[in-house]
Amino acid sequence: MNSEASFLDIIPASLQHPQTYLVLFSVVFILVLVAMMYKRNLTISMFGRNLLDVQLKDSGSFTLSKKRARADNKEVSTVEDTNSFKKEFPTGNRVSVHSGCPHVNDFILIITETTNVVSVISEIKYKGCMSEQMFKADQHLIRMRTILQNKYRFLLARKANEQDQISGDNLVAYKFYQALTRIMLQDIKDLIIRAALLNNHLADFKSQGQYNDYIEKQFESIKNVINDTTIEMYMGNWEIKQSSVMELHNSTFLEIRSIVEDIFNDARDVAIRSQKKIEEMEKRLKQFVSRIAGING
Repeated sequence: MNSEASFLDIIPASLQHPQTYLVLFSVVFILVLVAMMYKRNLTISMFGRNLLDVQLKDSGSFTLSKKRARADNKEVSTVEDTNSFKKEFPTGNRVSVHSGCPHVNDFILIITETTNVVSVISEIKYKGCMSEQMFKADQHLIRMRTILQNKYRFLLARKANEQDQISGDNLVAYKFYQALTRIMLQDIKDLIIRAALLNNHLADFKSQGQYNDYIEKQFESIKNVINDTTIEMYMGNWEIKQSSVMELHNSTFLEIRSIVEDIFNDARDVAIRSQKKIEEMEKRLKQFVSRIAGING
């Protein structure tokens, strides 16, 4: 990641969605147009401060006023005439003060390109990235389920050999354990993996030691889900007792630890690749603005 913070990282997450910018821009743009069409004054304030004060005088002049503080901490109004001119048709009707402005097209180009870029970045960061991460996680969770079910089936087969008979109850027990593992892994997917990826800070780890600690915490959380689900739900007079299932799970934790690491390694690769795409798009946007408006960003 670049040493310079991205402009998307210094604003709240709720303001990073393109819909927010579209709605905000549309509302302000419509208000300004209505004010000019009906020759009304327009003031936009926030937290007791005037952010925009559009005044249309009877003569058709367009002024912007702002507040400055006096030495006695009282605010007085000063008016800066930024653009004052009058255009009339033969009938005497006035037109917008921005009519014929040579920079209108540049302004529209910049707004359009910025909106498009922010929309694509949000799509990558909040949808595309996580979709790919969760797809890969699902493949690893299938591996985890297979390991658990194979271990349980092996225990059932060994019990049948010891008793020298295959009971119909064994099939029922296996079906029950299959359902249990599906519930267990769905909780792992939703409560652990998806919740972790929603934050999507995997590309931010600079220290391998910190990343390893993060993996260990995720594994501990997943192990707790497995144990808690077994204790709470594996109940009844089954051929394989609950204590034996707990031992079975303990014997698989080394393999499960490896799978958890694979899940987050793949997710981290996707996050880093997505971050590079975002940084490239931000760089291209800055170059575009600089080329159109001559503003270095």
